[in-house]
This record gives sequence, C-alpha cells and structure tokens, in this order.
Amino acid sequence: MRIVEVELPFRQNPQCHVVTLHQRDQAMAVFDCWDDDADIAPGVLGCVRFYGVLAVKVERHSAPLIPDELEFGSSLYQVLESDWLRAHLQAVRAWTHEGQDAGRYRHYLVNSHDHQLAVLCTGYDAQLRQARLADIIGDFELG
Repeated sequence: MRIVEVELPFRQNPQCHVVTLHQRDQAMAVFDCWDDDADIAPGVLGCVRFYGVLAVKVERHSAPLIPDELEFGSSLYQVLESDWLRAHLQAVRAWTHEGQDAGRYRHYLVNSHDHQLAVLCTGYDAQLRQARLADIIGDFELG
C-alpha cells in the first residue's frame, strides 16, 4: 500500500471536524476552510463530492494514513494498491457474480481533527461553497 497526496484547490482547517454525507452512490465531505492568513474563512465551506461510491467508512482514534512527506497545504489522499479496495471488489463479485472494472475505482481518504473518512469510488470533485451547511445538505439530498 502506498499513499499519495492529491492537492485541494482550497485550504482545509486541519483542526476542524468533517461533516460526512452519503446517499446512493455519492458521498460528500464538508469542512471549514482557512483564508490566506490561516484564519477560519467565515461563511465558506470546502466540499469534496465523491461519485460512483462502492463503500464508505469513518474511523475515529486510529492512526491516520498519510504520506511520509506532505507536499501541499491542503489535500486528500489516494491509497494505491489498496487492500480494502481489492477485498471489497472480491466481495462484490462473490455476492453479485458480476465483476467490477477494478481499474475504474480509487480509494481516497479525508482527514479531520480526529477522524478519517475512507471512500471507494470512481472519482471526486472539490469546490469552495459560500453557503450554510444546511443549504449544502439540502442540495445534496435533492441531488
């Protein structure tokens, strides 16, 4: 297993708690962002929406999986050669008797103050939203 950074286009507050949403084949991580002075940017939230989701898990009080050397000010992480992804695809095949195109799926991680969100999916998009959390949740549910 190898972990690489994927740079985000905004700065996640590393001390924040991430709000996670999951519905059908989508998941979202929402969190506070910093401005250029490393202060919390009021009224601004970072949103990472994962699509083509196979599985989601949230872990607390476990050692976060991160690369040995951090390169970016804010990032999520991709797990290459993921044991969890491989095992999950095998379980799907055993249950459904259908093979999934393993090359389509990725294993991503989002860290927060004391939790880690892990997602198996086909991709993601990231955006900065000037909105209240309730509005983002409403938009996600209508999705």
